[in-house]
This record gives sequence, structure tokens and C-alpha cells, in this order.
Amino acid sequence: MGMCCSCGCLRGEFEDRAEGGAECLSLEFEKHLEKSLKIEGSGVRRSIFVLERGKGAFEEGRVLCVDLGGNSLKIAVVCVDGEKKGAEGRMRVEGVFGSGCEKKKEGRGFFIKNGVYLTEIPKKGDKIRDEKTLYEWIGEEVFRFRALLPHGADLPRRGALTFSFPLQNNGRRVEVVRYTKNARWKPVEGPESGKEEPLKELNRVLGELVRFEVIVNDAMAAFLSGLQRSSSVALGVVVGTGTNGAYLEDGEEFRKKDEKGNSNGNYPIGSIVNTEWGGYSGPAVAALQDEESRKVDADSSDAGRYIAEKMVGGIYFKEWVNIAFRNAALRAYRGSERREEVKKSLGGVEIRNEEMEEMDAVAGKLRAAVGLEEDAERLGSIFQEVYNERNGKKQHILAGFISAIIRKKIRKNNGQRKITVNMNGSGCASEKMRKELKKKIEEVLDSTAKEKIEVELVYDENASLTGAAYALVMKSWG
Repeated sequence: MGMCCSCGCLRGEFEDRAEGGAECLSLEFEKHLEKSLKIEGSGVRRSIFVLERGKGAFEEGRVLCVDLGGNSLKIAVVCVDGEKKGAEGRMRVEGVFGSGCEKKKEGRGFFIKNGVYLTEIPKKGDKIRDEKTLYEWIGEEVFRFRALLPHGADLPRRGALTFSFPLQNNGRRVEVVRYTKNARWKPVEGPESGKEEPLKELNRVLGELVRFEVIVNDAMAAFLSGLQRSSSVALGVVVGTGTNGAYLEDGEEFRKKDEKGNSNGNYPIGSIVNTEWGGYSGPAVAALQDEESRKVDADSSDAGRYIAEKMVGGIYFKEWVNIAFRNAALRAYRGSERREEVKKSLGGVEIRNEEMEEMDAVAGKLRAAVGLEEDAERLGSIFQEVYNERNGKKQHILAGFISAIIRKKIRKNNGQRKITVNMNGSGCASEKMRKELKKKIEEVLDSTAKEKIEVELVYDENASLTGAAYALVMKSWG
């Protein structure tokens, strides 16, 4: 098992975990999943989405899909075809506004592109978050979406919701476990179960306009969107403001049975396991933390939790890299007469996630801030080193999680040697990022799997929408 043996991962010893990197994390996380799946009340078991085919199939039609992400809200009409049609499979976003159409709105803006309505979620501190519940705000955006539809275009009566925050099943209810990413809105009044039920609250707001029938999280949507295109898709992965992964387990193990041990009669296609790996904080992840990532964690609203997400998710990764860069720059200028001037200049500089791979953009920002070309070049080199180190840790974490699930799938599907991972989110939109991650995943698998495995990473821009529509299709079968 390569490096893992040297650091004692397989023997349960946790010293020097960072030396083993992704290989150690991969084996550790696989054990964590196996254990969690056997515990009835575990978070993993409570968030399973069961796919079953019975009667009353939703063969084809139109679905209103809403995706609540970490920073933005998407709304679109998704058409469900009776059979696969090309690369898109059965699901496609309906171009209700005309191909390539864009519109702008004064004030807090939105734009429409290729049938998808996008708007930013109000930031922390915006008074609208104190005045309205999250569902009241979503409802207003759905009404605005309807008002923008061209004459003659109607709104589907059936809806599917993608929700980027942790969820759990409680009987027939789906409840919010907690809000991560410092997301806080006006509280919902008096939920009967003590837990917020997004479908119930959104349907209460929208009344008879549209009824939302199914809710999935973003990773499940990514998996389902890929699955409806190809059976080779083994995993759905989200790398955006946060991170998560979902995959399919054998349906028989989780099929509900009555008091006599009889199943409900429907054919179980399988159970989508929502890993919530962003919340994983095991030894192999903790070993990759540094001073700056620990500060990001300590300053968050859920300190000590969601460690992996705080090293991978864009909302935290940006903060981590920028803090580490400023600290490294000040160390480099220690004893220099330019130190205080550089410190003052960097105080207003923030390198965004989308700029970090483009050193020309970084250099331009630094040049404008510090003025002197010599300082700009020096700081650019410091930033590159800081970013490469932290991006390497981010890649290690993702490769560890993804390879753990691929190994599980290979063992259960003997003979399968090619695995497709369907990906969604701004953090994996870059082809360069996916190429580097693919290489790292295959390196981990070479060290920890018995057979050579080929991995394909596919970016699916509308997975959060088309995956939700497919969830409704599968729900209608049950």
C-alpha cells in the first residue's frame, strides 16, 4: 500500500499522517464510511436517498428546478424526455428565454443564460436576511423568474429542490441538520419536529403556484445527473463554496422491510449515500492543517467541525490562502525597511479563487497595490509558493475521498476498470484543476488498489438542476 504502510495507517497508528498524504486519508475515510453505514443512527445512514422503481412512473414532462448553492441561486425549467437523446441523456434545461439570452436588473442583479436564471444570495449582514426567511426569499425569486418568462411560456406545476446544506431523513420528512458556511436567515417559526423542513416551508410560501416534491443535496444531484447519462458514473462530486460526494450503494442492504421482514415489493435500484465528507475531521485531514487553516477554523461559526470543507471549499480556501500569503510576505520582509509599507499595501489586497491559477492577474493586483516592480515580483513568487502548497493539500484531500469510494465500487463491481466521476461547482470548472486531480487520484489508486483503474472526471455545469429533475423521476417510480 505504498506510503501508507510507512506511516502506520493500516495498523491504526496516527503518527506522521501528513507523510502518507492522500493514500492514508483514502484508507482512513473508506473505513469511516464502512463503519458509518453499519450504524443505524449515523449521519450517513440518515441522509441516504433510496432509489426504487414501482408504479406511477413520471415518464416525461417539465420540472421547475431550484438550486440553492453557497453563493448563488439557480432556477430553470428542465425537460424530461422519455428516452436518452444524445450526450445530455434524458434531462435538458429548457431554453425558455432563447439561446444565449441575458438580462440585467438594477440593484441586486441577476442574469439569465441559456435558460438558467442566476442570482447572488444576499451576503451576511444584508438586512433582507433579518427580515425574511430563506424560503420567503427563494419564493420571491421564483415569482420573478415566472414574470420574466416570454408570453405563452408557463411554469411547471411540479418542482425539485437542490439544497447545499446538510440534510437528514426523519421518517417521511427531510430536515436541515445545520447551516454551514456562516449562513443565517430569519428563523422559521415553530417547525413541528423542531427541525426545519425545506420542502414544507417552500411549498407554504409558493402555495398553489408550484409544488416541490423532492429535495436532494448538491452532491446527490451531481451523481444523479451523471447516472442518467451513463452507468459508468460511480460518484458525484461538488467542489464549490463547500465540498461533498455521493455514490450508489446496493439497494438491498437499505431496503425498508415490515415487521415480518418482508420488503415493500418495489425493486431497489440502490441507495445514494451522501458522504458529507466536508464534515470529515479525521486524523489524516487534521495532519494537513497548518497555522493559517486552524485560524480559519477558529474564526468560523462551527469551530472544530467541517475541517475538510474549510481546506477545500472555495469560501474558506480563499481566506486560507490569503492569510497564509500575508503571513509569508511579512516573514520574508522581516528586517526590511519596506516591511511596514508592504504590510499596509497588502491590507487591502484579496486574491479571489478564480485569479489564483492566473499569475498574470495576481501580479497585476500586487503591482497596483505595492507600486514597486521589484516588490511585486517578489510578492508574486511568494504567493505562487503559498498557493501551490495549499492547493496541493486541497488536491490530496479530494483525491483521498474520491479514491476511497472508487475502490469500494471496484470491489463490488468486479471487472469494472473505468470509473467516471461527475463533477459540479466553481472549484472544479477548470480543466487544469481536473487534470491535476485525475493524476493524483490515479496515483493513490495505484498505491492502494490491486488493479490498474482509469478515472475520468467530467464537469457537468447544470448537474444541480438536471440531477434534481432525475430525483423527481426516480421518486415518482417509488
